[in-house]
Amino acid sequence: MRRIISLSLCGLLFAFSAFATDYWVAMGNGRIDNDQSGIYIIRINDKGQIVSPVKNVWPNTPFNDGVPSLSVGSNNQLMVVELFRLLNDLTHSNSSVTVITLTLNKNTLAATDLNTTGIQHKDGFWIQSSQKSLTNLFAIRPGSSPNDDPKGYGFDPSGNITGSWRLIPRIKNFSTDAGGVTADGKMGWAPLYDGSGFFRLYVQPLKDNGLPNGKPSVGAVTSIPFDAVDISNPLPGNVRYVVYRNVNFVGASINLRLIDATTGKKVSQPIKLAEPSYSNFVQNLAIDPDGRFLLYKEDGEDTCPPATFGTQDFESDNLWFQKLGSGGVPVGDRILIVGCADIPGGPGAIDVMKVQ
Repeated sequence: MRRIISLSLCGLLFAFSAFATDYWVAMGNGRIDNDQSGIYIIRINDKGQIVSPVKNVWPNTPFNDGVPSLSVGSNNQLMVVELFRLLNDLTHSNSSVTVITLTLNKNTLAATDLNTTGIQHKDGFWIQSSQKSLTNLFAIRPGSSPNDDPKGYGFDPSGNITGSWRLIPRIKNFSTDAGGVTADGKMGWAPLYDGSGFFRLYVQPLKDNGLPNGKPSVGAVTSIPFDAVDISNPLPGNVRYVVYRNVNFVGASINLRLIDATTGKKVSQPIKLAEPSYSNFVQNLAIDPDGRFLLYKEDGEDTCPPATFGTQDFESDNLWFQKLGSGGVPVGDRILIVGCADIPGGPGAIDVMKVQ
């Protein structure tokens, strides 16, 4: 009788764990000017549990300034689309930052292919890619002058560029370095200062090939600059979740808003997820494509080893998990996923993708 009960309990535990969905999380790190730079991957589930510990998948790289985004490579392997600047070159010159794709075996996380796309990025601050299985695109702002508006670049499963275009052609002279695309590749976005004291997040519907489809909409408006943005895939009720961090010298907060999944128009008031909340890195939050949880970075304790940029030290970050319920409302306490002392300089820029 006891054995039957034990087996039943084991079956229940297995069934319970089977309901969890696993995700890859990619991170740069806070040592962006020395040989401690790297690309780090951790596997978690939608309950905030660590499935596989953090691993440096490209150690001793000759590059730095890692800003990763996750995608799907050849044979359904894991691909990291990445911005890198050569070591000891912190001048932000046009020739010093390039977009590369690194393909990983999704079982071992061993690197199987490295491809340099030839696409250069002036500031190396932000990149975001879609997560489809055959044709993908990534979005970056290629420079810092008013004419360098965010662009979309198509690429194939081997990381070869197939085309490029302006991500939001009806809007010009974007004043920030941010710009991105959703995991399903059907929405692009970029924030713009309107000149009258407000920052507007423009959301652009995209065709299956990544080209703009109709007019953009305003997904959020604030009086404080957008420091980070991410958008989910379509959710029940034909909505998407937009999460964004606003930061200035007065305060900082992370908010969530519901937008129409097709047009990008805002359909709810902001929901506050975290306040105050500061991070020393761009691309410092990510929502899972199904809107089940938020990952975000926040300044760590004073006792943490510092992050570095050139000769400057600054506070390293912790990476936190926050479960989201119906309508994007936070549920339960936040969970620490990666501490500021777990990797050199703490976690840097982040992205998340469902394990396929």
